[in-house]
Amino acid sequence: EEAMARKRKELELLVVPDATIEDIFNKFKDPLYKERIQVFHFAGHGGGSLLEFESEDGRGEEANMKYLLQFLSEQSELELVFLNACETLSQLKYLQLANIPNAILTDSKISDRIASQFAQIFYENLSHGFSYKDAYRAASQEILSYANQAVWRSLDFGDEQQKDNLPW
Repeated sequence: EEAMARKRKELELLVVPDATIEDIFNKFKDPLYKERIQVFHFAGHGGGSLLEFESEDGRGEEANMKYLLQFLSEQSELELVFLNACETLSQLKYLQLANIPNAILTDSKISDRIASQFAQIFYENLSHGFSYKDAYRAASQEILSYANQAVWRSLDFGDEQQKDNLPW
């Protein structure tokens, strides 16, 4: 895990603002990024088995996660799927079927501000060499240290118990 943490300190950030479903597939297939993407982070609207991506006409397009995650499971370097949207916990079954080793999901509605703040802290922790677990726990503790921060998230790393007494 220490070697993985060192490797993460040297990550390149690839941001695809207002991404369409097609954009996601194209980035994973692009020779510049193929076999290099370690984290898939989605920030937007979600619920049930769907995530809402942008569309060419700007109205939004729902992605069926069962099939998107099947594609993601074929990406050999992918280590983490972070679905930073409302009510994504129901997608855990698709992540498990796709053999995605690490996931951060939500089990209820979440404010954009809190979701953004949590993600920022989580990735800052990763940049300091934390493992995924430690970055998650430290971000959870920091968010919870602020009074009245009602946010619910779930974390599944596919190993022993992951249910802390934290609301994530």
